[in-house]
Amino acid sequence: MPYSLPINTLAREYCMSVSKLTRCFRQVYGVSLHAYVIGARLRKGAELLMHSDISVQEVAESIGYAKPSQFSADFRKRFGILSGECRL
Repeated sequence: MPYSLPINTLAREYCMSVSKLTRCFRQVYGVSLHAYVIGARLRKGAELLMHSDISVQEVAESIGYAKPSQFSADFRKRFGILSGECRL
């Protein structure tokens, strides 16, 4: 799954505007497209942290985060623990 695929690219693939895509996605799934993508990135990040020995920075980059600090902040907000604690 491409974790950094722009929403406008998805909209073009499905022949609709960005606003229609995001509206339809929320109607069907009950969550915004952006929130869904962030959740998918964080779940993949947690999986990588638990089952590999790559650094937090490498995990963040591999799932589409430009800043490892933002990944760590989002991870803590989502899971209630620091990203580095996922390996303990």
